[in-house]
Amino acid sequence: PDAMHDILEGVLHYIVKETLKVLIFEKNLFTVDELNQRISSYDYGYHNDSNKPAPIQRSRLCSADHSIKQHGNNNLLFTLRAVTC
Repeated sequence: PDAMHDILEGVLHYIVKETLKVLIFEKNLFTVDELNQRISSYDYGYHNDSNKPAPIQRSRLCSADHSIKQHGNNNLLFTLRAVTC
């Protein structure tokens, strides 16, 4: 077992994607554009500049696979910042 591959690049993709789909498409709490604006404008700090999450594509959220196409370190930072905000 390896936490990076099993969690950060595995099950976390599925959890984040399915959660975003519910919040955006079912609950209409925010849009994909608003999410991406927050991702791009958030101050991740000097040490995390290279790990900043990539914008989430609407087509990626609607795709049949279970991935949002982020690397493990990007997923970790995205998830940690989402929980603390």
